[in-house]
Amino acid sequence: MATKIFISYARANRPAVERIQADFEGCGHAPFLDNELSGGQTWWDELLRQIEECEVFVPVLSDAYMTSTACEREAAYAIALGKPILPVAIEEVSPGLFAHRIAEAQWVTYDPDDRASLLSLVRGIDNVQPAPPLPDPMPERPGVPISYLTDLRGQIQIPGELTRADQLRLLAELKSRLDGDEADNARRLLKMLRQRPDVSYQAATEIDQILRSEPPPPTPPAPPEPTPTPPPAIPTVPKPPNYLPWTILTTVLCCLPLGAAGIYFAVQVDKKYFAGDIAGAQEASRRARTWAIVTAVVGAVGIALWLLFTIASQSSTGY
Repeated sequence: MATKIFISYARANRPAVERIQADFEGCGHAPFLDNELSGGQTWWDELLRQIEECEVFVPVLSDAYMTSTACEREAAYAIALGKPILPVAIEEVSPGLFAHRIAEAQWVTYDPDDRASLLSLVRGIDNVQPAPPLPDPMPERPGVPISYLTDLRGQIQIPGELTRADQLRLLAELKSRLDGDEADNARRLLKMLRQRPDVSYQAATEIDQILRSEPPPPTPPAPPEPTPTPPPAIPTVPKPPNYLPWTILTTVLCCLPLGAAGIYFAVQVDKKYFAGDIAGAQEASRRARTWAIVTAVVGAVGIALWLLFTIASQSSTGY
């Protein structure tokens, strides 16, 4: 019977989480994976409803999970509902950094490239105790999580005067996020702070220095170099005879026009053979042999006729 599973994860771990989802589905379970990226109250209400209906709550633990407000609230609500919890660790993190129910549960270590992890995952689901009924009364639902940067934006856009101390505090907060996933948004907020009419000289100067050092857009990858065409392999079939000595001999001794044709095909034998054209080389060899024979026969006939003509001429003159 399919188990309804709620997968709680940080966006940065999406590729590994999709592998976990596929493994659950392959075992006949019904995992829920949030595909909504925009957020908002409707999105949050749907997530909480899925947590209420799930039979197992699976937090995918990582460094990014520890710093996610949404993940923290999802886990807290699942714990308040008494949901069975199967923590799945995809990075080396300390249990002591998580809530007690998560830290004390039986963890499963998952490596997307190690298919043996699938066995641990399946055993973990099979060993989870059945979910108890929902509590009555229900615990209060947590509020929709607001991005920390959203809170900073509100402080930057506050009407009235922003004190120098507050400006420097906001500047320090935004600088601390320039190397993380929120770097682009942090730079946008720095520009908003710089545009305030009451921005202090110190804050403005430092913001200008930060924005001037804005990293350039990533260089597109160079197109792959064309794969060189390998030279034709030397055939393993023995080279057919070219009959070149015979064609030259018959050409020299008797028939130049016929012998020239034989020489042409004799030369083609080696040329076609080393170009990999075995059939062409064999055909050229056959023709070179034919022309050598024809030239020799024609030459022999010509010599015979010449001898007969000579003998006849001598007999008619009496010599």
